Amino acid sequence: QALADSNSMDADAAWMAALPTRFERAEYFAAMETGSPFGPFAGDVGVGTRGGAQDHVAIVCSEAGFISQFSYLPARLERRIAWPDEYVLAVAVSGVRATKTGGAQRDYNRASDSLRLALGEGHGAASGAFSEAYLARRLAQFREESEEIVPGVADALSAVDVEELGRLTDRSQALAEEVLENQVPETVFLARAARNGGAAAASAFGAGFGGAVWAMVKENKALRMDGSFII
Repeated sequence: QALADSNSMDADAAWMAALPTRFERAEYFAAMETGSPFGPFAGDVGVGTRGGAQDHVAIVCSEAGFISQFSYLPARLERRIAWPDEYVLAVAVSGVRATKTGGAQRDYNRASDSLRLALGEGHGAASGAFSEAYLARRLAQFREESEEIVPGVADALSAVDVEELGRLTDRSQALAEEVLENQVPETVFLARAARNGGAAAASAFGAGFGGAVWAMVKENKALRMDGSFII
């Protein structure tokens, strides 16, 4: 988006015709990463990951001061919820770099392929890589996350029901650890340390296999390096 802005792409008729809104642009940026074709644009090898557009839509289409709930394929806004003034987000970096190459790419694609197979969309070499029991668990995780946890978190945030928000976020983190299997000891520790230290909610985020953890904490609290909070 920064490159598009710096090159005044909004003044280009072809650009605006192909990508008229922020949602199309976010999905196009995702296609650039994965190598997928998009609209009139042909695909290529990309970076080798078989992902979606969640990060891209969140970055391009979010609004300051709000939590936004989106759906995908195609991307669209479902609702925005004002962030409660008395809370802030604290982000802790695990120290484990979540690369999308080598082993991390293989593990990331495994999580993606398993869902496609569970939905009956996958084929080829990946089709024999998962047991029927695992695919059933993966599909159940996807449905619970999409149909219960995400809308439930939005409802709880709208009502500033931090107890329910914490419960749902803990469940999402547990599913990431137990079913997606995309967490590392560092992210597991940080999420639990934040909750034990008094955070209203905490979870790892991103594609997993490293990266960072967010925690929702009262604005008058600060986070120590060991994961505890001080007033």
